[in-house]
Amino acid sequence: VPSVDRNGFWNMNVQRVHMEDWTLTYTPYPTGYAASTGDRCFRAEATSGTRAFRSLRLFGELAAGLQTGRPSPRPPAAPAVALAAAWLVDLDIEALVRRTLVYTCITPAVHEDNYLDAAVLTPELAAARRVEMARFSARNEAGRCIGQEAWPRDDATLPRCLERDARAALALAK
Repeated sequence: VPSVDRNGFWNMNVQRVHMEDWTLTYTPYPTGYAASTGDRCFRAEATSGTRAFRSLRLFGELAAGLQTGRPSPRPPAAPAVALAAAWLVDLDIEALVRRTLVYTCITPAVHEDNYLDAAVLTPELAAARRVEMARFSARNEAGRCIGQEAWPRDDATLPRCLERDARAALALAK
């Protein structure tokens, strides 16, 4: 859904989501969108936080695969708005993994700040989605080194932090 933020800026909310080598990146499309349907809807990997789903079943399938929002034994370290934004990021990733098409359609704009500016890379999201660097928006980047227990045993790509630490250790050993 198009949105207008608290500063009055209008945003079409059509984002590309890319995951590779422990990095999650959101970027706008060079042309504004990946493809269009008719003259009112534009396809991408992510849209605004205000979303409509074709069916409750589709939303249920996506929500069942989410890695965030599960009860935690410790109190949250981030504000509620940041955790809600992280939940939307996880929803974006789940849609990407399932190859679910996302559309932003021309409708009256809603008043909404960009959730990507508030998103945090929670420990749960980082470990479950294998993300150590997230570029949510031009104003919001986050890094989080995950623990050794979360390293995949079936992936030849080293976590970014492990690779960085190994290079530093080797440089000290010289």
